[in-house]
Amino acid sequence: MSFTDPVPWSALPGWLQVSPCEIVASLSGFASVYLTVRNKVGLWPAGIVSVLCYAWLFYSVKLYPDMVLQVLFLGLSVQGWLRWGRETNHDSSIKILRWGQALILLVALGAVYLATGTFFARITQSALPWWDSAILVLSLFAQGLLTYHYRENWYLWIAVDLLALYVYSAKELYLTLILYALFLVMAVIGCVEWHRRTAKYPTPTRS
Repeated sequence: MSFTDPVPWSALPGWLQVSPCEIVASLSGFASVYLTVRNKVGLWPAGIVSVLCYAWLFYSVKLYPDMVLQVLFLGLSVQGWLRWGRETNHDSSIKILRWGQALILLVALGAVYLATGTFFARITQSALPWWDSAILVLSLFAQGLLTYHYRENWYLWIAVDLLALYVYSAKELYLTLILYALFLVMAVIGCVEWHRRTAKYPTPTRS
């Protein structure tokens, strides 16, 4: 039995028999999101553990766009850890996108999604190429916004979590499905919390 094979827990129903890899990925992912809501730098090392495990897990179930996403997350997580480590006050460091920046972001997101979806649909044997690509692109942009401490990262994470509920249900990754349902709740809470925190530090540098 490999690290990504479900453990046959006799006391649990079949749909809850998950692999050690998924357990570690889920627990560290939950810790990372919780620390993100709290705006704590510890989110990055917890996230690195999660992305490494998820990259291995997604490769084993042929969710190749998601696997690529985890590799990209690893680089952004290291960068985010270094950037946040230099900040003296994480609350006052939260930024807000200008309208022009938000428009450019949406156009870029749409263009990258079309290119990514086309690539995975034609070149790979991905099980759900367009759904996976939507999660990949939205997550990548959200992680980039988080790395640079933009409040709008939460809007994209909410969209990711909604899409993930379908994808991971279809792939029967039930522990991850439950985790993303919790992520959705936490993303809404995080969005509200970061709005509250930015209201305390209305500095011109946010824009």
